[in-house]
Amino acid sequence: MMRFLCLISVCAALRTPAPLSKMTNAAQRTLANLPAVRTAVVDAAHRALDGCGVSVPVNDPSASPEAVKAQVGAVAATIKAKTHEVTKEALHELTDVVDHVRAATPSLRNLRGKKNNILKAPEERIQAEGHADVARAAMDAVLPASVALLALGAAGAAPWPAAAWALAEVCSRSYAFVVDDVGGKETVPPPSGNTRLLWRRCLENCDDVVSYVEGWFYGAQFDSLTRGDIEAWLSGNVFGAAASDHRQKRQLSWMVERLEERLSSDRQTSFVFPSGDATHEYMCAQQASAPSKHHPLLVYAIVDAAKNAQFLALKKRGFKRYSTGTSTYWRREAQEPVDGATPLIFAHGIGIGFLPYHNLIGDLVDGCESDGAPMYLLELPALALTRFGRELPSPKELGEAASRMLTEHDDPAACWVGHSFGTVAITYALKYAPSTVASCALIEPVCFHLHLPDVSRGFLFKETQDPILDILRTDPAISFSLRKRFWWQEAVLWVEDLRGRKCDVFLSSKDDIVPSASVVEYLKDTDVGVHNLGERGHGTWQYDADVAADVISKALALRRQPSEKRLSIKWPGDDVSIVDSLRSSLPDPEPFVDVMSRALYGDVYGAV
Repeated sequence: MMRFLCLISVCAALRTPAPLSKMTNAAQRTLANLPAVRTAVVDAAHRALDGCGVSVPVNDPSASPEAVKAQVGAVAATIKAKTHEVTKEALHELTDVVDHVRAATPSLRNLRGKKNNILKAPEERIQAEGHADVARAAMDAVLPASVALLALGAAGAAPWPAAAWALAEVCSRSYAFVVDDVGGKETVPPPSGNTRLLWRRCLENCDDVVSYVEGWFYGAQFDSLTRGDIEAWLSGNVFGAAASDHRQKRQLSWMVERLEERLSSDRQTSFVFPSGDATHEYMCAQQASAPSKHHPLLVYAIVDAAKNAQFLALKKRGFKRYSTGTSTYWRREAQEPVDGATPLIFAHGIGIGFLPYHNLIGDLVDGCESDGAPMYLLELPALALTRFGRELPSPKELGEAASRMLTEHDDPAACWVGHSFGTVAITYALKYAPSTVASCALIEPVCFHLHLPDVSRGFLFKETQDPILDILRTDPAISFSLRKRFWWQEAVLWVEDLRGRKCDVFLSSKDDIVPSASVVEYLKDTDVGVHNLGERGHGTWQYDADVAADVISKALALRRQPSEKRLSIKWPGDDVSIVDSLRSSLPDPEPFVDVMSRALYGDVYGAV
């Protein structure tokens, strides 16, 4: 197949398309009769080349056509030399990317055991400083180089294939600016849940409060923080902005008082934050500027081609693609279906969709097929590197999509399997569509202990020399989704949210995103099964055949177990269970539960 495509490309390159040839010839004739215009075009190329680090003298406005032609030749030679230099550096970096694609490509599955640095832990993969810097510089140079090539193509000094690709690159960036930057996207407002219950749980599951607060302030000294700093940090991460109305101000004051009480208890002496304005910087995804960067068209073209190849592989395995309006999913029916068999739903993490999970999905399909059970794949395009990414569904929309996809196919509650951000999708299902979850397997879950600064710092705010991580978190769709359509209050998972469901959690001890040690401590006295994936980095477990086989076997065994949902209703304390028990009677029970919780906990409405 690859040879056939290469042959087509070579044949196409031998002959210039007639329309493009006519356009080029017309442009050349026009420029030949207008030396000043031609000089301006080359000057534009010079300015664009400055962004690539290519420096050439600017033309004199009165230069003759012969002089301009000589300048064009000099510019072309400089570009060629600079391209050779940049390409030599870029090829070294792209070796790991090629290894990644090779390991995830179905047709090259037999090469899994070959060298593959990109699949090691970050501390092992990054053997020299500056990898991400080189990748950033190379991709930042693409746009000015494209403008230069486009200008040189108009001047007749660049081959038409290069000029055509440069035109496509410039058009892609222009479209991105108009649609994404000017048009804007819809954000998700902050949730209006029980803030007091949330904050109580955060403080209860925090061993060292001082380190916890300092972590959110980039390690600033705790003694230097004022009440204004604390209020700005809490209001930004809970409300998305400064407290605006009386209710938010009361909630904010209550949260600060509970924090001071906890610090007083830990220190065995009264503690109050000193008064003062907010002067320290803190982590807040909703308030921080999103490092959005439109990557080169070639990157998106390669990724989209690989994902389309994966889609073809899914169709070959019997999957069919469906849409619920806000979400897309794949479903495969067993060849010999068993009536009432518990389905399995897999949710992928941030990256390039289902492609890295090809082997995992294949093994899960084999297990479901042997049991006569259907299998679903929940697709999240907003978190998969693509040029035309869709918006991330809100938690309520995703819950509705989960209910709809099972109802449309008359399937019972499913066993959910999620990796990384896929575990957040499971959390949404547990909170907004609990009837769809019979059990769940959470692999490297980012949903636990989201109140700690580890996950936000590890993926959003920490400087990294990992080029792959840098590409993912600066992608416009991914960056916008995690900063403007994601609220940690809705994504955090507490043990109480499982409500007695069977759950297995898989953690990597060297995970640089998930706070594995604190999660293990949190789950040690619960019924949740905790399993160690070994000393490896985030997302690398699936490329160890033995570890992946163990995860798959446990996930399939969990699916085979009968569902034992137990609804424990307690009052006061277990507000979430109360919400679920009242949901069938009240259309919107959250406000009722919130008011009763405040009254029972001694926090009634009153004067500010």
